[in-house]
Amino acid sequence: MIHFHIITLFPESIACYFDASMLKRARQDGKIKVSFYNPRDYTNDLPAPRPGKYFVYVIRCSDDSFYIGQTQNVESRYRLHQQGRGGQHTKKFSPQELIHYEVFDTRADAVDREKKLKTGFGRKWLKREWKAGRTRQAGKHRRVDQRPYGGGPGMVLEAESVLKAAAKAIGRKRDVEVVFFSPGGKQFEQKDAVRIAKKAKHVVFLCGHYEGIDARAVKILNAKPVSVGPYVLTGGELPAALVADAVTRNIKGVLGNAESLEDSRIASPEVYTRPEVLEWKRKKYRVPKVLVSGHHKNIEEWRKKKRT
Repeated sequence: MIHFHIITLFPESIACYFDASMLKRARQDGKIKVSFYNPRDYTNDLPAPRPGKYFVYVIRCSDDSFYIGQTQNVESRYRLHQQGRGGQHTKKFSPQELIHYEVFDTRADAVDREKKLKTGFGRKWLKREWKAGRTRQAGKHRRVDQRPYGGGPGMVLEAESVLKAAAKAIGRKRDVEVVFFSPGGKQFEQKDAVRIAKKAKHVVFLCGHYEGIDARAVKILNAKPVSVGPYVLTGGELPAALVADAVTRNIKGVLGNAESLEDSRIASPEVYTRPEVLEWKRKKYRVPKVLVSGHHKNIEEWRKKKRT
């Protein structure tokens, strides 16, 4: 099994691709596993502790429920929830974002407010205010980009949040290959897809955005710069899906018929299926005679010519 770890600001932009067709079946069959890590979840842009102050905080969980608690250190407490050590509810339903917090002078006031928010009326108020964008949404716009040193247009993804997301993905795993998508990287080819499918167990994709990722993160992670073509995209999500797709189809057992691997046979840019004669707007379009002849040698010659 190959585990794809995708570090991206916009997991929703490609998550659906892994939930359809061949990749969905590969996941269900245990051939591949896909995990997403958002650098925004690892930035320090959370309310800092204030001497003598107490916070009531609200976390939106993966089942869209709200976890409500109180603490003196929101950042530390939120990290515990992310690690599954902050409470039974957030252990079962992982935290998605910290959507609201309030500050109080005494613990008693914080506890009292926590109790009120946990009532049915309090939760309805929270949900209404959150949907209307009126809650104090710590982390809603958690900043992970900064202006580049030396000037120039655009913003650059900060190294620390990317490194923390990568550290979460890598952990103590071995046989990890880290890929950074860059227009100046090595062109990704079929032979690369075959190699990864045969040898890799964990592949981490760094999906840049804006003007890219702080080069120190790429260097620290010893990431391999890879390009999927001579053009520039707005982010690395599409390249990640492309590479994962190319690798997955080369994993043994993913394709029902081994002959479907085009690189192992003579493929043609032109393919046809039934009916033999297609009628469209009073015109007839026929399948080339050689393909219905049953003469395999002539068919292979025809395919060779089409490929050149």
